[in-house]
Amino acid sequence: MAHVVLNKLSKSFGSTIVLPEVDLEIANEEFVVLVGPSGCGKSTLLRIIAGLEEPSAGTIQIGDRIVNDIDSRDRDIAMVFQNYALYPHKSVFENMSFALTLRGLDRKAIRAKVEDAAQILGLRNLLDRYPRQLSGGQRQRVAMGRAIVRDPQVFLFDEPLSNLDAKLRVAMRTEIRSLHQRLRATSIYVTHDQVEAMTMADRIVVMNGGRIEQIGSPMDLYDRPANTFVANFIGSPAINLLRGRAGNGAFRTNKGTDLPIGPAPTNVNSGALLYGIRPEHLEINQDAGLPFKIEIVEPTGSQVILFGDLAGHPVYALFGDLRGVKVGDTLRLAPQPEKVHLFDETSGIRL
Repeated sequence: MAHVVLNKLSKSFGSTIVLPEVDLEIANEEFVVLVGPSGCGKSTLLRIIAGLEEPSAGTIQIGDRIVNDIDSRDRDIAMVFQNYALYPHKSVFENMSFALTLRGLDRKAIRAKVEDAAQILGLRNLLDRYPRQLSGGQRQRVAMGRAIVRDPQVFLFDEPLSNLDAKLRVAMRTEIRSLHQRLRATSIYVTHDQVEAMTMADRIVVMNGGRIEQIGSPMDLYDRPANTFVANFIGSPAINLLRGRAGNGAFRTNKGTDLPIGPAPTNVNSGALLYGIRPEHLEINQDAGLPFKIEIVEPTGSQVILFGDLAGHPVYALFGDLRGVKVGDTLRLAPQPEKVHLFDETSGIRL
């Protein structure tokens, strides 16, 4: 396997700058997820690494080689696409072995590689079937098997689970992560789903408008978001953000509500700030809590999501075990001071 280094990589389509300038280093055997909203440049970045798009500037290094001028087929990478990209007239075995056949490997070696991959992916009994005879999850396994048999230095995944139903996506997330742990392959995975990113990544790269907003482990991004964009994107429901100012060990919102904060950051200022509290960090406190009138109740089974009015502010609250509440009820909620994030309102940067 190999490490991947992107140095001052940029991409423009005419006068439109898609990737202004990207610097990123991915370690050998690391599983890195590129995440962000549609149009943020994550798939374009993946396609540049794969050699399917040419960068406007900068270099791409895979292992010890700068690969800018090397064809995609010679970069020793394998890519798994969103739409599976299987040949409908070829069997599972033929789809998985196609690249090896083009390389000119002998039949015995091809069969051994395909059967090994099929064993890993639970496809041994499906090798004679055609794509039309497979479920969506089985087709995605075939696409992954086609990548595995090539024994590449780097695996690239471009939103491979987007076409699957919710239950199957959860199962396939586990399978892909298990596969990575078994193969110890350097992997770069693109998704717009922050749950996929949080559950699968060694490190997450959060992108917005072609730029990297923050890089870190899933819990680093959750506990210490660099700015409001990351704080909003990581976590579901999204973080609550209330406008106001800090002073005298508390935060006063623009509507005059006093909220607790932990030890004030050294760089806190007297200007306009945003008070960030995640829905799961609001707790019921009959003595010190603020009135919270419930407007929407969303039970999910293991949790209940509440939306309502907290002393004049629209907020979400999340509880793991709260039954019997209904629209119109009033609870008294208090933020956990040690879980509060303060952001500069103008720049969005976390203090």
